Amino acid sequence: MMRRWVLGWWIVVLIGGVACAPPAPPAAVPPVTPPGPPIEQLRLFWVNSSTADDLWAIRIQAGLRETLTRYGYVPGSTLIFEAYHMDVGQYDVVAAAREAVPDVIAAIQAFGPDIVVVSGDEAAQLVIPNYPDTTLPFVFCGVMGDPEGYGLVRPNVTGVLNHPRPVETVAMARAFAEPPTRYLVLGDTSVSGRLLAQYVYSALHEVDTEGPAPELRLVAHWSDWQSVVSEEASNVDFILLLNFDTMSDEAGGYIAERAMMVWMLEHSPAPVFALSTQGVLNGAVGGLVIDGEQQGTAAAQRVIQIARGASPASIAIEPSGYRLLMNMAAARHWDLRIPVMLPLAAEIYRTLPGGIAPATAPGGSQ
Repeated sequence: MMRRWVLGWWIVVLIGGVACAPPAPPAAVPPVTPPGPPIEQLRLFWVNSSTADDLWAIRIQAGLRETLTRYGYVPGSTLIFEAYHMDVGQYDVVAAAREAVPDVIAAIQAFGPDIVVVSGDEAAQLVIPNYPDTTLPFVFCGVMGDPEGYGLVRPNVTGVLNHPRPVETVAMARAFAEPPTRYLVLGDTSVSGRLLAQYVYSALHEVDTEGPAPELRLVAHWSDWQSVVSEEASNVDFILLLNFDTMSDEAGGYIAERAMMVWMLEHSPAPVFALSTQGVLNGAVGGLVIDGEQQGTAAAQRVIQIARGASPASIAIEPSGYRLLMNMAAARHWDLRIPVMLPLAAEIYRTLPGGIAPATAPGGSQ
């Protein structure tokens, strides 16, 4: 019990410090001014790597719009907004999505924006370096890869990095299951899914010395996902979820993330932890997550700085904030002993999707 308490306290310190500490202000960046009337009309164009109904994209747009509105920009009046959704999920590799770039560039030019926001690794590395006007300001968000390798380190470009926290999330999971532990890293085979898997697996490989290396499984079809969980989940202590928003059924249609989590809750003997807000809200036990709305908010703050005179090059490229989330109902569902200190540091949720009722008695103390 003492070992579990010590581990629980350590993970609260580790995760809480990352999640709660305010980022250091970048040098030479003018602070965002208090909310008030905008100086002039802002024409903002948004290039999104995914589809319009993608949950991550919806939250990015919410962060963008809400922040700009809070700072005095009125949609349809002082804020003129237009979006282009590239739907890169239809391509097997990033290079194949290049065929859409001329259409994206033409749409931007036709709109005539003051600033362009680009979300996602795919759109950022394809559109920004290939745009012919090197003076048009760009703000990227949702990018995991190296900005310099993508060709994004330019005088007219700044942005927000999307660096997930797999090491801290695995440490959180281990607070529920004492080490050494075996776990499965599970995600989809989309372009963004493979980028995320590479980033996560590399980060875990560098620091994870407490037990066996995690098993990595990336699958494209819903039946394969079900097989992996059915055959392997009983041999691990927990599952770490990566992307799971492009899983297709036999007819080629996408399986909704919520429906996938309902199935996981009903069929996985191993508890599930996630790197996304939606994963936890839909039934994963918890994680130190990056939220799409946080990415959109951070991007909007950079847009406002540029609109009010800042040079993009003077605004540091850095990650957005993080949220430590825990789903108490999911912890009870998998009959987990809840580390006594963790609920003190986390945002707590208590619901499961699909009408699934949590266990009547928790597996441990709260």
